[in-house]
Amino acid sequence: MTITSRDDEIFRTYVECTFELVQSITHDFGLEYANPAWLKVLHFSETDIGNISLKDYVFPGYIQRTKQNLSKALNGQRLQGLFITLQTKGGAPIQVEMNLFPRYKDNHVASVIAIYRILDDSDNKVNTLLHEQCRSEAIIDLMTYDLAAINKKIHTAFETALAAPNTPVSLRAILQEGLSEVNHSIAFISNIEKLWLIARKPPKLLKCDLGETLFSAKEIIGDAFPHKRVSITSKLEPGQYYVTADEFLIEIFKSILHHIVMMDTRTTVQIEVDVESLSQTPFLKLQIKDHGRGLSESEKSDVLDDLTQRNADSYGLGLELALTRHLLENYGGYIRIEDRIGKKPHNGSNFIILLRQSQGK
Repeated sequence: MTITSRDDEIFRTYVECTFELVQSITHDFGLEYANPAWLKVLHFSETDIGNISLKDYVFPGYIQRTKQNLSKALNGQRLQGLFITLQTKGGAPIQVEMNLFPRYKDNHVASVIAIYRILDDSDNKVNTLLHEQCRSEAIIDLMTYDLAAINKKIHTAFETALAAPNTPVSLRAILQEGLSEVNHSIAFISNIEKLWLIARKPPKLLKCDLGETLFSAKEIIGDAFPHKRVSITSKLEPGQYYVTADEFLIEIFKSILHHIVMMDTRTTVQIEVDVESLSQTPFLKLQIKDHGRGLSESEKSDVLDDLTQRNADSYGLGLELALTRHLLENYGGYIRIEDRIGKKPHNGSNFIILLRQSQGK
């Protein structure tokens, strides 16, 4: 598949926001683009771009090898998992993993996209914050345990009152509303625990079956809403695509599908799922489209934030989809929400996700 202008915009948004270093290199090994992370880490400015050559940012001893790999990419090869050392403008070495992807224009390779993952920076940060993290873990574990216990007692009290035959009818609606709020609180604490587990656990990324995981999440959400029928229309099949993720990948799909079902008032919830490989990049583009009430422009960004405030028209506290954003960032992926039909938010939403594609099982 050739990247469309819309796909190009999505990929550019990812490139501008990612913490990974991304650059575009021409046939003469010149630098035609560098993203903000590349400029910041290597201490260059945008005005330097036109005058930078390989020797300015590739550590001595790696230049010839880098030229050889770039030549292969300029001839149409995709190269992944290469280890080299870059250098800052001041000469400080930075060890990275390099991935190269040819970028085509008019059926010819116009340039090479290079994506670098820093190998040692995260380890230094972890060591610096280890002591503070251990203390924080103990405090948060105690808080979530106590809050979960309190919620359980309140939940039991509401259920007991509702089950009692002598409970006045006038109080039942109030008790039912209270029980609903406690259920929201239980879900909130559960999501906090998941977020904390994600934050404290070093990611061990695996090759995950995209179709199998999506349809497993659909079954779980279907069981959670027995009064509704969740219908997914898609050409995606188990074993068709594999992505770089971990055991939390299913939480991404559960969160999105849960949001869709909650927002759709009909008994049959219709969802379309499209998947395609973005050539010239390491990404699969996944689109999950619903037919619910849709989201306003402000809601599209707020719903992905941790501290989205609940209002009278909302469902929950936004943490379900915040989990999705955090997990995708761990995978080196990206999410954005658009209208299912352009400029018509009331006709449903389109969750666009970029996931890194893995080859084979």
